[in-house]
Amino acid sequence: MNGASRDIVERIRVQVEEQSGAPAEVRVERIDVDRRGSWLLTVQAQGARRVFSVSVNDLTELTPETDTELPFSEALAELGKRYPVRLLAWRPGRRMVLRVGRPGSTIIMKAYRRGRLEVALQRHELATWAAGRSWLRVPSLVGSSAAGSFISMADYGDRELRLRSASRRDFMRLGEALAQFRTYATQAELPTHAPVDVLAELDGLRARFAPADELVDALPAEWFELRRVLEEQAPRLPRVESVLLHRDLHDGQLVALTHGLGLLDFDLLSRGDPLVDIVNLSVHLELRALQRAPEINAEHMLMLASSLLKGSSTVESAGYQERASFYRAATLLRLALVYRMRPIWADLVPVLTEKAAQFVGELHDSA
Repeated sequence: MNGASRDIVERIRVQVEEQSGAPAEVRVERIDVDRRGSWLLTVQAQGARRVFSVSVNDLTELTPETDTELPFSEALAELGKRYPVRLLAWRPGRRMVLRVGRPGSTIIMKAYRRGRLEVALQRHELATWAAGRSWLRVPSLVGSSAAGSFISMADYGDRELRLRSASRRDFMRLGEALAQFRTYATQAELPTHAPVDVLAELDGLRARFAPADELVDALPAEWFELRRVLEEQAPRLPRVESVLLHRDLHDGQLVALTHGLGLLDFDLLSRGDPLVDIVNLSVHLELRALQRAPEINAEHMLMLASSLLKGSSTVESAGYQERASFYRAATLLRLALVYRMRPIWADLVPVLTEKAAQFVGELHDSA
């Protein structure tokens, strides 16, 4: 963290201590920028996760109950009087996920900002059909509300996918299930995620985070050159048939079930190269080895990624090596952008950029 972010942390610490009358240690988990350009800092303070909107002259703590961008927020207080409510995730002004109900009869409620519900419903239902009778399971929809802009669905619980004990067969079967998922034929309108869209996503993230540049360390200079080379190479990639993509597939979207794996979060469902999902999950497996060593072994993650690839039957497709190198490099550059905004993991940014350079080198050599 640099001097500017340390000053903000000090402002937050003083406010928290004044409100509570007790000493507070503040640790920043995430830095973001809202749609108005204000800084959003998610911090741990006094044993709780808290979110602050920060500008030069203002410091305001935000709460889910007062998030005016999410219509569902108005009902939170009343819902909490009737049922136990646990906040699982909240991105201010974007979405909120809650577990509601008593043990044994809980549901998951996911709230969106205005105008997003219809698309969310369509994509969840589409994913349910695509998973079909494969090894993947999609939480069944329980209900929805246009007024509250939320969906409710079955709760798969806190059954985290344990990578350390996951087997070669587990990820082989996952690859096979993803191969079935991507072949589902639908006439639904979905966004494309071609190489040009991958580059646009990098540019969009870069622009979104730019107002917070003064709070975080600069991107490595090499990042921009790698982005340029990817744009140069993108038109030369072999074309493949576009298929159904999850588009945000990582281990956090998978839940260990008695029979199969639960698959979550279909907000980014789209069409594109089948390698997009396979590469995204594979790169995240390697990332977990960096984040959680020695608990998670790098060789074991590579074995899982290799099994996933084999099960997915994508390695035999045309131009596999060039396409895989492109998507691996782009994914690593995207993760460098994201983890630059998470102080606890900011030291990974040069590592991720260096790994991206290796794949850009492979792409350049094969051109």
